[in-house]
Amino acid sequence: MVQNIHQRIAALESENIRLRAAVMLRDSELAFSRQDCADLAAASAGLPRRIELARRVDSLAERLQSLLREKHRPAERRPA
Repeated sequence: MVQNIHQRIAALESENIRLRAAVMLRDSELAFSRQDCADLAAASAGLPRRIELARRVDSLAERLQSLLREKHRPAERRPA
């Protein structure tokens, strides 16, 4: 009977260690996920404005190329 109790205690202690390890792993993964979310939120805070500015730069670059092509076009081919 005492031997059964000792075996049961050993099994419960072993299960307790496995469960604690699982909780530690879960908590670590949760902490890393939260940090990743915070990093993404911080990185994307100004993203809409940066996208808008990038589009504007592209538009201005296209306009500049168009004006440069027009400037270098021979006079007879230029629109009136």
